[in-house]
Amino acid sequence: MDFRSIGKKIADKRILLGKTQEELAEKLDSSANYISNIETGLKSGSLLFYIKVANELNLSLDYLFSEELPQVNTETANSKEIIEMIDMLSKDEKQMANVFIKNIVKSLIELREQ
Repeated sequence: MDFRSIGKKIADKRILLGKTQEELAEKLDSSANYISNIETGLKSGSLLFYIKVANELNLSLDYLFSEELPQVNTETANSKEIIEMIDMLSKDEKQMANVFIKNIVKSLIELREQ
């Protein structure tokens, strides 16, 4: 099992969500140093730890442990990443995001046509 790859997936999603190692550690009742060691592959966690991480970062365990799936790229967003982020919102927040996204897309199309 490639714990460095698993750690990178955790770090990528954490960064994508704008969370620090300290914030994630607090949610997981852990330490920032331990999170750092997990993310760099220096240590491996228990299954329970990975379940907690997956729940906190809205990841699936099959994504964390599968070598076949692509890693999250924090520099460019694709539609899957956008959908994952929207899924974390409440119903009211989703409605607001929908309005914002429609307006942004409409503005970008208008700019492109000029």
